[in-house]
Amino acid sequence: MKADVLIIGAGIAGSALAYHLSDEGLHVVLLDKDYPGLGASGRSSGLLTVQHWNSLDLALSQASLRIYDNLVQEGNGGARRVGFLRVTSREEDVPRMKERAAMYRKEGLEAEFLEGRALTSGFPAISASDLVAGIFTPEDGYVDAYDYTSTLAAAAKKGGVVMTMGTRVKGIHTRSSVVEGVDTSGGRLSAEVVVVAAGAWSASLLTDEGVFLPLKPYRTQALVTAPIEGLPDLPMFHELPGGFYFRPDQDGLLLGDGTEQREADPRNYNTQADFALYSDIAAWISMRMPILKDLKFARGWAGLCVATPDRFPLVGPIEEVEGLYVLAGFNGLGVMRSPPLARSLSETLLGRKPSFNLASLHPGRFDQNVEFPIREGFTLV
Repeated sequence: MKADVLIIGAGIAGSALAYHLSDEGLHVVLLDKDYPGLGASGRSSGLLTVQHWNSLDLALSQASLRIYDNLVQEGNGGARRVGFLRVTSREEDVPRMKERAAMYRKEGLEAEFLEGRALTSGFPAISASDLVAGIFTPEDGYVDAYDYTSTLAAAAKKGGVVMTMGTRVKGIHTRSSVVEGVDTSGGRLSAEVVVVAAGAWSASLLTDEGVFLPLKPYRTQALVTAPIEGLPDLPMFHELPGGFYFRPDQDGLLLGDGTEQREADPRNYNTQADFALYSDIAAWISMRMPILKDLKFARGWAGLCVATPDRFPLVGPIEEVEGLYVLAGFNGLGVMRSPPLARSLSETLLGRKPSFNLASLHPGRFDQNVEFPIREGFTLV
């Protein structure tokens, strides 16, 4: 049976798209070489914050929080809203932090610009002697990205989406610049529409069709501690300029950053955290929270994020091939960006007005063979 929509990739973006297309009377297929959440999505730290450098991400993060909370009815616990504290030790960051806090408040959000002793007055375990300023947004939170990806995929299956897992895509099948389906390790699957939501693999899937997508995979890392006895209540925390962060994780902490600003090969990269990261984070956290000077780690890992030239994702139709779409390039912000953008793409495919205008995210907005550096999306600028 020919699918109306075939989605390649069961990460958080592809699973969210399948979820939003379910119960719509369409024959939808979600396909992945592994299983939902076993790729980059399941290796995400799951941070959800409104502290962004642009108005689009500010709106997307608010929409994502609502979507995650609405998934409670699907058996998930909702976002854990512990607040987010971003701090800096650089005087030159202070004016921009003031501007950002004012921008968030103008949008009706609770955001507090902090200086001096006020920086960590609510969290006395955090040492702030060298910090000069920060922003605290109390409604921010985090999710277990693997859990939510699995929840989205299960809800999509419940709504009628056909799950085709453990199946590798060999190529996209077209005829006269019109998509006809995909060739897989299990044979050819026919489809009216194919959506590539394969993260770091998205660009390579399209090269045989002569389609250039400016997507560069890059490696990020995270560590999780063993349970910490007597751990106080803490917010999510992000420090500039180093980029280290932590968030609560059950009875311990999840910590990062370990981001490598160079292109990685999705076919061959180290999925384990570097040994040096353990010592770097241990040194940082013992300085920032002296009560954790004897911190023990339980595990660590690495995953791939995908950069674009302007740090915004590619969402929409591929002009060269009728019926071919892409949903990729989230620049490390897939948990925050993908649920509402997947919903907007589903609305587009259904012939409805999208919740978010996707015109500025069109995949064809860049010149062929554009060169660009890898820059993180999770910053103030």
